[in-house]
Amino acid sequence: MQIAEATRMEDASEWRHWNNMVPSKVNLFCWRAEHNKIPTKRALASRGVPLYDLSCNRCGVVEEDADHVIARCLFARAIWWQICRWIKLPFPEDGLSTYGLINLVKDAKGSKEWKKVIGVVIMTAMWEIWKSRNEKVFNNRSIAIERTVEQIKENSFLWIRCRTNLCNLL
Repeated sequence: MQIAEATRMEDASEWRHWNNMVPSKVNLFCWRAEHNKIPTKRALASRGVPLYDLSCNRCGVVEEDADHVIARCLFARAIWWQICRWIKLPFPEDGLSTYGLINLVKDAKGSKEWKKVIGVVIMTAMWEIWKSRNEKVFNNRSIAIERTVEQIKENSFLWIRCRTNLCNLL
């Protein structure tokens, strides 16, 4: 038990993407997503939860895991394409993953403050994609890609404006 606890502490200390511009629950969600610790169908099945079908509720093609829901599903890829175009980052063609998305900031050009702002957008996108997935799973309600992208833009703007001294942000 002590070994598992030490490993968990090492994993937590290695995650250097905490961003005080987003709510703590979003930071924690992104950390959990990167470590495949969110309750996807595959994760629940591996914990012994009996499920009839492990396929993604959106595409129905692939088993649902964190990387698929957040980065690889056609729904998520369409959102990431629009978000990358909006923030003027190249769309990562070679196998999207939660780890790759979070580390996209590291390769972005610009100041430290700009990278932090880009980090807010990426974390907000991960959060909104997950919320959209949950609407489909629990309420059988599909949220349009365009609506999800707009929600990402709105929340990113609000969180940056309210949690920083960038008051002249338009």
